[in-house]
Amino acid sequence: MKNGLFFLLLSIWIQPICNGENIPDVPCPFIMDAVETGSGIYIATETSGVWQLRSVDVGWESVSQADFDSLSGDSYLCNHDDLIEKKAAAYGYAIAKDVSENIWAGSAHCGACVIGKSNTLLLSQKNGLSGERVYDIATSPQCTAVATNGGIDIYHYETQRWYTYNRAEGLPDDTAAAMAYDDKGQLWVAFACGGAGVLPKIGDKWQFWQAPWYFDSTTARQPFTATGSGLPGNLGTAIAVSGNVVYYGCTNGLAYKRGNGQWRYIRGADSIEKNKGLFRTPIPKNMPRQ
Repeated sequence: MKNGLFFLLLSIWIQPICNGENIPDVPCPFIMDAVETGSGIYIATETSGVWQLRSVDVGWESVSQADFDSLSGDSYLCNHDDLIEKKAAAYGYAIAKDVSENIWAGSAHCGACVIGKSNTLLLSQKNGLSGERVYDIATSPQCTAVATNGGIDIYHYETQRWYTYNRAEGLPDDTAAAMAYDDKGQLWVAFACGGAGVLPKIGDKWQFWQAPWYFDSTTARQPFTATGSGLPGNLGTAIAVSGNVVYYGCTNGLAYKRGNGQWRYIRGADSIEKNKGLFRTPIPKNMPRQ
């Protein structure tokens, strides 16, 4: 599904570059992320690394600067087959551009790299990141945020410092599945197992939202209704911002929030079918939990 979504986005983004011509076939069917820059389109792929499309005539070119293999010695996954076989550079999982048009690319095992106009900076736990696995990268005019398996690392351009947020710092989950900045510079996050959150700015307090957890109040893992207030679930998969509206996607449906309003959710057309057979009574307080 994610691959199909990026094919659609690439079809829209690449039209000015292609001038109505056929879009060249992408080098890998597993597209994990994509970004448009002034010089073309960059994609991060699983098994084939990072690629750039500058024009139809040139076609897709491999971005050799995105070489994560040199970071493999810093990874706690040093015995992983991909690292032993020197394939770490092939697993690109996130990509973004910052305010200076630098390209930030994240890997599955070995941190990230920042590709500038004249040089490339490799990022690992030794110089900024708190984890090896990069799930997403988001940028604003003030910051770049990198979501790793060890937490969220934010580089602030003005102070030239890294700021790290994880469960020790109060996050509900170390893993941010997706992130997005709004036009106010607020960082919105969909946590893999912790619902949604927002950081207004560096130094401010986070605000979090969660749906009732399984066993908290009902025996259902999802809402009984197709629409309602709050979040439909805490297993976040995507988040996006458009104007003053924030959209949060999870395994149980889609939620949206307008400005300072409350979250509202909508589930899929199969929600009634998925609810069949669910218990609708509260669990006894003395019932043992598995």
